[in-house]
Amino acid sequence: MLDGVSTPTPPPPPPPPVPGTRRGVLRRVLVAVGILAGAAGLGWVAGQAWWQWWSPAPTGFVYETAEGLRWIAEPVDAGSAQLFSATGQYVAIGSALGVLLGCVVAALTRGWELAGLAVGLVAAALAAVVMVTVGTDLSPPDPASLVEEAGAGAELRGALQVPGWSPHVAWPAGLLLGHLAVTLLAPRRPRGSSVGGEPVARHVGGGQRRDHVQRS
Repeated sequence: MLDGVSTPTPPPPPPPPVPGTRRGVLRRVLVAVGILAGAAGLGWVAGQAWWQWWSPAPTGFVYETAEGLRWIAEPVDAGSAQLFSATGQYVAIGSALGVLLGCVVAALTRGWELAGLAVGLVAAALAAVVMVTVGTDLSPPDPASLVEEAGAGAELRGALQVPGWSPHVAWPAGLLLGHLAVTLLAPRRPRGSSVGGEPVARHVGGGQRRDHVQRS
């Protein structure tokens, strides 16, 4: 204090950066990339399984009707039932593998669950796209698009497809279920812990203390 005027206390310096922060961010990026790559592979397997379950494609013929040329499966009942079964098979496979994907995502993203869940939802959408692409590529083309070129009486095979958008919810719904199950049932790490022995900074009495938590 000089002449009754107090000298302001300078603010404390900012804490030094914690070593390992960049490594932690890099690890999360690598985990996210691995999840997306794994989801693409899972979608490929799902598409193959979907086609193998549904095939062989039903046979039908092009008929001249009042509405124009139309492809009709024969026998009608069995062929129509098989065409409709493609949607149920897609939902069954997508839901089951979505649950598996959700469990893996939750296990790999402990400590950053919300960001990990966002990555998981993107991965589920990617897997669904790959599954549909692979399955339909293995299938004959949609006979409805070939009736004009083929003409009445032509024999064509049915196509593996999923009408509408609602069945595609199977993958993200399964992922959410698996992610929720692991998040609720698996024990949580203590607060302030880290993965791989990376230091975690804690403020103690205005200072900073670094702890190392080793992987169990």
